[in-house]
Amino acid sequence: MLRLTLALGLCASLAQADKLRVEAAAPPSEGYKGVAPGAQGLPPHPPKLPLKTGPQRMIWPGFQVRDGVPTVFLELTAPPDYKIDEQKGALVVTLRNTVVPLKNNKRPLRVGAFDTAVTDVETRAKGRDTQVIIKTKDAAAPAHRERVEAAAGGFQLLVIELPPAK
Repeated sequence: MLRLTLALGLCASLAQADKLRVEAAAPPSEGYKGVAPGAQGLPPHPPKLPLKTGPQRMIWPGFQVRDGVPTVFLELTAPPDYKIDEQKGALVVTLRNTVVPLKNNKRPLRVGAFDTAVTDVETRAKGRDTQVIIKTKDAAAPAHRERVEAAAGGFQLLVIELPPAK
C-alpha cells in the first residue's frame, strides 16, 4: 500500500511539473525570440566580448524566410573577414580565421521544407577557416545579396539573402 501511495504521489508530482513547463513556455503568438536579423535575442552561452585571445567565433548559424526571401545569417564575435564564392548549386562562404566552438552550431540546417531556393546550410572547418555551404535547388550559381549588421550584445551578423523561389 505504501508503494502504491508513493507511486501515485510521484505521478502527481510529474504531472504538476509538466503543467508548469507548459505554462512557462512562451505562447505561439509571441513568436521566435532567438537570434535573427533585427532581433534582440542572444544565442545560448554567448562568449563575453571582446574576446581576449584566439580567432573570432561563429556562435550561431541561422535561416529564415521573410517576405518570401530566403536568408542565411551567421552571428560572429567580430566583424567578419570573409569571401563568398558562387558555385553550381551553392554559395560557399569562407570565414577567415574563424572557429565554431559549439558542436551544435556545426549541425547542418535542413531547410528544404521551407520551399525556397535553399535546401541545406552546412558548416565545416577548413584549416584555420570555417566554410558555410549554402546549397540550392537550382544547378546554376545562385545570385545573392550580402551585408554585415550589428546584432544584440555587441555581436555581428553576416546576412546573405538569396532570390525567392520561382
